Amino acid sequence: MSRRALALALLLAPAGCEEDPPCERSPGYLCPVIGTGELGFNRDGLDPAQTDLFLVSSVRRGPDDRIYVMDFNNQRLRVIDDDDTVQTVIGSGFHAIADTSATAATTPLENPIDFRFDDQGRIVFVSYHDPRVLMLGDDDRLHVLAGADDGVVGIDGNEGDGGPALEALFIQLDGMALGPDGSIYVSDSLANRVRRIDPSGMIDTIAGTGVAELSGDGGPGVDAALHWPTAMELDPAGNLLIADTRNNVVRRLDADGTIHTIAGTGTAGFSGDGGPATQAQLDQPYGLALDEDGTLYVADRGNFRVRSIAPDGTIHTIAGTGLEGLRGDRGPALSARLGYVARLAMDGDGLLVADQSNSVARRIVLR
Repeated sequence: MSRRALALALLLAPAGCEEDPPCERSPGYLCPVIGTGELGFNRDGLDPAQTDLFLVSSVRRGPDDRIYVMDFNNQRLRVIDDDDTVQTVIGSGFHAIADTSATAATTPLENPIDFRFDDQGRIVFVSYHDPRVLMLGDDDRLHVLAGADDGVVGIDGNEGDGGPALEALFIQLDGMALGPDGSIYVSDSLANRVRRIDPSGMIDTIAGTGVAELSGDGGPGVDAALHWPTAMELDPAGNLLIADTRNNVVRRLDADGTIHTIAGTGTAGFSGDGGPATQAQLDQPYGLALDEDGTLYVADRGNFRVRSIAPDGTIHTIAGTGLEGLRGDRGPALSARLGYVARLAMDGDGLLVADQSNSVARRIVLR
């Protein structure tokens, strides 16, 4: 090409390096949100694409329209601020049970794993190795909502049932959900139980016998066995969806207390796309998100995929090839590689994905 032709081509080329159309407006695409893919902590104040994270466990958009990220092994909850830099909201980076006398920025944390926002916009969260449910108050301090104030660990995981949540003991909290009435649902993965803290602060087990097995479908949740329950979602009818992770199924605890399997056969594997979810194989489902149209999204962790279950019960893969890796951003989600995915969260017309082992958060454009 002559110099004149090259100059003309450059003059006519679109300015900048912007995508056309941008990833965020391309249904079916996978877009980066935060993280370099390098495990570590470089500092706050950086652009999301330059920020190192260490095993992202949960990502959600807050009521203030900012995206919050649980930085599991950095012992922090972080946020993409309005100036598009990443800042720490809770956590000093030191590894220990949270100090309720310290400020949010100076308290240690013990592997924070999941969080929600209550009806007043306050952050409520659980940590893997701190057996308490904590809330960030308006006074910039953490407040205990459930569990022993000094962090004592339970033995059976049902200590305190029928009494005040502040006198209850947990073993290993893994997931949580908030009800519209103010109820708090927590999964104790090592206790193989799901418990509910009612608006008055009383606690009870609502699913799981403590025995690690798969049983009880069609009967009361309290008589059913779970194995490592993790993520949970409430549907508009008040039914609680539970990722029964090591049973390789998703279960539904109806508002009347009856439990059912709604996805998975109980045998780990990958199969069933295009057919009934109850006949499909999953491998350690670890994240759930429920769309307003009734579609349930499942982090099929061991299969390195995200799958969708339509209201009619049909299952499909929407992201991931089944091969582990970190590639494919800004392209079709079905051609991308994922790591071990943790929690999912709806984000308007998209789905936020905590790609835990890759230490990044990503977003699937749904529509």
